[in-house]
Amino acid sequence: MPKMPKPCDLVNTRKPPKPEAVEYLKKNNAVKGLTKASVKRGFNTMPDGKYIYIVGGKSPMTIKFVDVKLEKEQGVKHPSIAEAIGERDVMMAGEIVRRGNTLKINNSSGHYKPARGCNKYLLWVMKNYYGLKLIKKNERNLKGRVKDEFTYEIPSPAGSGSETSSKRGVKPE
Repeated sequence: MPKMPKPCDLVNTRKPPKPEAVEYLKKNNAVKGLTKASVKRGFNTMPDGKYIYIVGGKSPMTIKFVDVKLEKEQGVKHPSIAEAIGERDVMMAGEIVRRGNTLKINNSSGHYKPARGCNKYLLWVMKNYYGLKLIKKNERNLKGRVKDEFTYEIPSPAGSGSETSSKRGVKPE
């Protein structure tokens, strides 16, 4: 296995999280985790949808995420997730979109503003820890900051006997 790149140490560059947003996340157990086990079970913790996420120092191989709808409904932002789970060391933050057998993940966070170099750590985790296959990489300029987006193929759950998505027409680009 290739050597793991050094993770970034990100700092919240904006306002602290709203206490009511943090309380909502805690009270409703709204922060979910993407782990190696949940990936093997076919991403059972992450249904199709859009999410915001962080990766923290306490669990550097676990992606903690919440539904993006909570941004508008409850004022939840990336620092809210960190505060709700007691995480002081945020190493990566951004957005995730799950659609069927694909997972798009980016480094879009206005609070933590992860540099492009932080992606090396995330790419390593996705490939070497989760075992996901990178099928597409995009780069966009978003308000003067480059946003990288990576698309991964989600394998069928272990032991499901389902055909793989590559057999269903997903072609690497």
